[in-house]
Amino acid sequence: MTGLDAFYNESEDKIWFGNLISELARLNNENERMIAAAILSNYRLSKTKPDTLGGLGFYQFDWVSGFTTNEDFEKQCVEFLGLLAMGHEYRESPIPGEEGTFNVRKGEDFLYHDDEDDWYGSYDSFYFKRSEVVNFFPELDMNVPDNEPEIGALSKKVEREQNWRGKDTALKMIAGMAIALFESSKDFHSGGNLSINRVSAQVIENNIIFGNDEDSDTHPDTFRRLLTNALDKYAPKFKNKATKKRPK
Repeated sequence: MTGLDAFYNESEDKIWFGNLISELARLNNENERMIAAAILSNYRLSKTKPDTLGGLGFYQFDWVSGFTTNEDFEKQCVEFLGLLAMGHEYRESPIPGEEGTFNVRKGEDFLYHDDEDDWYGSYDSFYFKRSEVVNFFPELDMNVPDNEPEIGALSKKVEREQNWRGKDTALKMIAGMAIALFESSKDFHSGGNLSINRVSAQVIENNIIFGNDEDSDTHPDTFRRLLTNALDKYAPKFKNKATKKRPK
């Protein structure tokens, strides 16, 4: 056991709401509207009968504070899921600086749905704890996909970033070093795949130990986006290979 184990365990306990809804919809052959309603129903159950299955909370997560929540934040999450349960669609805000917040609109389930570009509202992204969710949805069986957003989604964020001199060379090096970490140690594996979370966490720790003070507050999403874009663009064969289980 290493000093990073507690960090990894806490990090990997989080489930982004979008991944949870999609996975439950797939496992139960239901639409996402019904899944949002089911999550709300179980959330209310956890409040009225906490001794039955335990708690079910909505959380913010960052690498410094871990899981945090408060009453106002939970109310916002309930409102957001309530809109999804009524048939609203959601998207991440495309406005620079508002990454991680979501807009909604009335979808096709409404008799009078909103226009294609008519998005409104601002709701913060949130997570669930894997260890809590499986008590209410045992069909997950601890097999919820990695909490990291899909490579394609992260790549779209990277595309909005400005180009800088030497970027291609740097991204090739990032991809190559990530592959080297994957090949050299299972500490950077997650279910047989490369764990972008773990690589980013190691980068952050190394920067804190060996870097300048001004580098210590770099947001982990920055590293995740760069690594994801590097693999997507310069190591597509490895990306496909990494999705397969490797023999022990």
